[in-house]
Amino acid sequence: MDKSSFTLQTKSDISDLNTITKNKKSATIPVAEAAGILGVSPQTLRLLLQMGAAEWGIAYKLPHSRHYSYIIFANKFYETLGITGGDANC
Repeated sequence: MDKSSFTLQTKSDISDLNTITKNKKSATIPVAEAAGILGVSPQTLRLLLQMGAAEWGIAYKLPHSRHYSYIIFANKFYETLGITGGDANC
């Protein structure tokens, strides 16, 4: 199992992971928003997350699912980019 791409076993495993919103001050940010900040396509960002190439996000699959879900941790994302206060316009 790679460090950022894994399968969760139960719904309780993801209960805290379903908080993706468009609010930059939330714990997570959407793939499309992060991709826009980075200047890459959302699909490129999804592939990077699946490969474990980003320390600030993960890709996961539920059992018996063919599709990945993605989580980008806002604080770590902005910190890595040197953006303070969670504001991409800084």
